Amino acid sequence: MIDQTTLVHRFIKEQFNKTPHAGWQIDPFGHSVVHAYLLCAELGFDSVHFARIDYQDKGKRKRDKTLEVIWRGSHTFRSSSQIFANAFFVHYGPPPGFHFEVNDDAVPIQDNLLLDDYNVEQRVNDFIQAATAQANVTWTSHIMWTMGDDFQYQYAETWFKQMDKFIHYVNKAARQFEFFAGRRNGANTYSLGDALGIAQHHDAITGTSKQHTTDDYAKRLAVGAHEVLRKQTAEAVVNSTLSCLVSAKSVRKCTASTVTFGQCQLLNISYCPPTEQDIPEEKSLVVLAYNPLGWTQNDTIRIPVNDSNLVVQDSLGNIVESQFINMDNVSIKLRSLYAKAYLGISLQQFPKYWLFFCASVPPIGWNAYFISKTSGKRQSVSAYLSVVESPQNQTVEIGPGNLKMSFSLSL
Repeated sequence: MIDQTTLVHRFIKEQFNKTPHAGWQIDPFGHSVVHAYLLCAELGFDSVHFARIDYQDKGKRKRDKTLEVIWRGSHTFRSSSQIFANAFFVHYGPPPGFHFEVNDDAVPIQDNLLLDDYNVEQRVNDFIQAATAQANVTWTSHIMWTMGDDFQYQYAETWFKQMDKFIHYVNKAARQFEFFAGRRNGANTYSLGDALGIAQHHDAITGTSKQHTTDDYAKRLAVGAHEVLRKQTAEAVVNSTLSCLVSAKSVRKCTASTVTFGQCQLLNISYCPPTEQDIPEEKSLVVLAYNPLGWTQNDTIRIPVNDSNLVVQDSLGNIVESQFINMDNVSIKLRSLYAKAYLGISLQQFPKYWLFFCASVPPIGWNAYFISKTSGKRQSVSAYLSVVESPQNQTVEIGPGNLKMSFSLSL
């Protein structure tokens, strides 16, 4: 042992100008106090590390948290012969699930947010769970995480690439915990911006892409709007910003607001729960129209409601002319079909009317409209109830001769 240790120490000193201070005896079939004495008193080591001890001994040491000990190699030399010794938590390889040899089946970190098998959070949790299991049987505040095994690193990149990712994301998770605990955290719209950038492709804008590509555009936009993977939503950004803008007296003094806004992401299938609820007396449903363009926008607002006895007013209290149209069966069927597909819910109730009114919104600004119950007399001068009668036939034909188009009323 003396000859071999001297030979290797001389090599390390000549090549790297370093002197080792830790003994690495991971696989000897047995141990002797002579090792402790020689490695400490004679060679100047600070510690010695090994894997193989009797399984019953290891089990007891795990329970007693005595995998780490101060090993005194000589009763004669007492403390001058002692050394810190550490028996590994498992064998001299990594915990289960963290072998990254080319032929291993461990799950690598997938950190591309745009792919379905994104798993950074899961793999970080796996790492923390494995580290915690080792820490629970460790006496000191540090653990040794060994990587590799017999006949490993045949293709070292598979190991180092994953180790770099674990180091990066586990450290990042630690910083996030500090950030969450002591600093203000805000949602963002980065993912939505990325999705919108991709959706500017000429085939995406015109609808000339293949169906599976169109599906991918829609999926990216949906993920961007909800930012599911980041547990934050672009909708939350809009809602909090609008709450701030309508509550703050100064744009530079935005404080917490008690106003809560919601969005109707499925308004195109006649589904908007906030507008379909009953409006209590003396209360109003507030519709906030925002214009991101550099010129005034005049457009028609359409929302589903259950009461035709409503009046619309602008922010100055002026009555805005409105119109109610009965909800048709086709819209109701589409609503049921896509609510089940998108939300996984079966709708039992349906709105009775569409409420239409005109909104005028200034450049890069917003206008608020207030919808409340009113008396029949007041409603008669501001709102109109239109009745649409469905034709008896299930097919509507438009146009003459060969230019005729047929529309089916059934789904």
